[in-house]
Amino acid sequence: MEQELISKKELLQLTGISYGQLYRWKRQNLIPESWFIKQSSFTGQETFFHRDKILTRVRGILELKDSHSLEELAELLSPELTNKSFALSRLQEKGLWDPDLLVRLARRLNKLELTFMEAVLAYVAGRLREEHELADGRLEELLEGMEGWIPQLGDTSYRLYYCVRDGAGMAAVVPKDSPFLTDAKVKQVYDLEEIARLLKAELEEE
Repeated sequence: MEQELISKKELLQLTGISYGQLYRWKRQNLIPESWFIKQSSFTGQETFFHRDKILTRVRGILELKDSHSLEELAELLSPELTNKSFALSRLQEKGLWDPDLLVRLARRLNKLELTFMEAVLAYVAGRLREEHELADGRLEELLEGMEGWIPQLGDTSYRLYYCVRDGAGMAAVVPKDSPFLTDAKVKQVYDLEEIARLLKAELEEE
């Protein structure tokens, strides 16, 4: 049976939340981007949601937000991803990850599967490898750094900076609300929250 849709305007009226809250929760991964359904209307484009699913999620956030941290909320509301591990073969089938790099990171962690956070970092490492043509030695240094970051990263509210100076590269992970100033000639920034949203949408399709 086809699920009933609710417009964004009606959702805001029924729940009493603001436009800003809705999109802040989207940025914080509390509401998956794939739930925002764009449809044409006589006024242009309008956003809709599956009614029961979005109302349940918004009411859950409102009930829990004062007693739980963002990380706890993400785990409570999206346990299918935040608490789940993924077989390398499943990630490889998606075509978004560098297969060789997935194996390298899993071997370094002595695991047969990767958590969602580890999968996010593996994706970024693959982007870095391709965009900066990293040699094997530099790639192993990057993976070693990621191995050290993983136990300290409770969520994806970070940016990864890759700086290059005189041909040498350096990666640093910094909380999103903290500035990172450098005199490096080249600086590339990877927003882990944005990347996590992309990967979640892919993995939630199944």
